[in-house]
Amino acid sequence: MMSLKEKSKTLKREDNKCVIYLQLTHESRIKLISTGLKIYPWQWDSNHMCIVSGVSDISEKAQSFLDSKIKNMGKKQVASEMEYDCFTQALSCEENDKESLLFFEFMNDLINRLEISGCYRTAQTYKCTYRSFSRFLKKHDICFEKLNADLLKKYERYLKDRGLTLNSISFYMRILRAVYNKAIENYQINKKNLFKHVYTGIEKTRKRAVDEGVISQLKKLDLENKPGLALARDLFLFSFYTRGMSFIDMAYLRKRNIKNGFIYYNRQKTGQQLRIRIEPCIQEIINRYVSVMENSDFILPIIRKNDNEISSKKYLNAISYQNKQLKIISRMLNLPINLTTYVARHTWATAAKKKNIPISIISEGMGHNNESTTQIYLASLDQAMIDNANHKILCEL
Repeated sequence: MMSLKEKSKTLKREDNKCVIYLQLTHESRIKLISTGLKIYPWQWDSNHMCIVSGVSDISEKAQSFLDSKIKNMGKKQVASEMEYDCFTQALSCEENDKESLLFFEFMNDLINRLEISGCYRTAQTYKCTYRSFSRFLKKHDICFEKLNADLLKKYERYLKDRGLTLNSISFYMRILRAVYNKAIENYQINKKNLFKHVYTGIEKTRKRAVDEGVISQLKKLDLENKPGLALARDLFLFSFYTRGMSFIDMAYLRKRNIKNGFIYYNRQKTGQQLRIRIEPCIQEIINRYVSVMENSDFILPIIRKNDNEISSKKYLNAISYQNKQLKIISRMLNLPINLTTYVARHTWATAAKKKNIPISIISEGMGHNNESTTQIYLASLDQAMIDNANHKILCEL
């Protein structure tokens, strides 16, 4: 008889994630089959061989996802009553899958994995691309083998005809490329240079940071009778005060993350462990919502009390509401750009750079895996410094 078990196996990846494997056992021989579901080591209970409950909404979704995988593999690979070797059959099933692998079916599977892993924003970008590419193909799924450079060029023209900018086109193309590369990785399909003749670059955009004077304006803004706007302002400031903590990490922040005057947490995006000293301005915001969050494990009222887990829908609703409130505040202050959750993060990086803090320290403080990511945040700052220098020179003529 064969048995299927969940097993965690560490991958040699920069994000230090693990893959959950199903263990197929037959006559003392073992075959590990990847589910493709990636989680962080701290999300895995090695004693009970299951996903830790309560860390996000991954527990229930992940179990459902694994159950469907087991059921699907059971139909294809359980061959205890067959006369031939079950491993030969398993491998032949994988070959058949490779030939009939459907693009949208595979992409939908990736989206499910992302949501299970708590990568809600990334899942949303995949969904957006899924809908766009599906409309282009009139909702007809295609095999990976039929995906070619000519089809992608037609899709690029389709997007241009609808008035999309180059960066928007690149956004869709880079996600399609990521899906294609995942299929190559998981199914060993023949790799082709499909994206060579479509735009996948990034054009410079307007800066996404505000001057430090805006932070002072926000602190002084009277929002006493506007609790929704006051909360949005506090969350923006909290992100800035905590070295640009991302909104998803703020949403997951729990009371157990505070120890001896420090906030300890793992970034949802990379799993990197960060420690932030609680300055008086940070403590002031935490104290403001102590009574509101009295019956919750969470610190900030992003996901309301009594919710032990964060679902993708609740999180996406929360970040959408936050950005809408910040847009109202931006109009109140007559700001040249709209405040968003990203602006707080960019503003901290920009402020640090202006104070001549080394990029290596800024990168470490923001939890970036490498300095090249930090450089993207600071690209607009460098141009602004050049413009200011030119202005001073011209004024002195």
